[in-house]
Amino acid sequence: MRWCDLDDMRGAMRDLDAFLERVPSRTWDEFAEAATGRAASYLGKYRQFFTSWDNAAAPQELRRAVAAIAVWDLASACAALAPQDLQDSPWRAQYDDAMNWLRDISARRADLAVHWPGWYEKSGTYMRISRRTTPSYWP
Repeated sequence: MRWCDLDDMRGAMRDLDAFLERVPSRTWDEFAEAATGRAASYLGKYRQFFTSWDNAAAPQELRRAVAAIAVWDLASACAALAPQDLQDSPWRAQYDDAMNWLRDISARRADLAVHWPGWYEKSGTYMRISRRTTPSYWP
């Protein structure tokens, strides 16, 4: 399971291919799968959606976050290629932003735009279709 693809990672790291050549023991999809696993650990309330998400079906904001995590892991794996101190790199800033956003989701200070069963979107907010009790999986 991967929630980003090679193009998502290239969008986060311009010279991705040069970094990948320096880490021949791992491929881009291994970095993407590891980053997906890390992101999934913060998204407990969305677990029912995981089985249907692949890189194309995952929400765009989640794809960007997973790509940022994967790129940071790649840059960290071959620090000799980094053009600057890794801690001050744009990859670190993207990684920090992604992780902070995932922590906010975990703490229920942020949400993903997903279509919950029994709810519909109207004017940017989700509304319940029926007056029955809220489903147990709703946050």
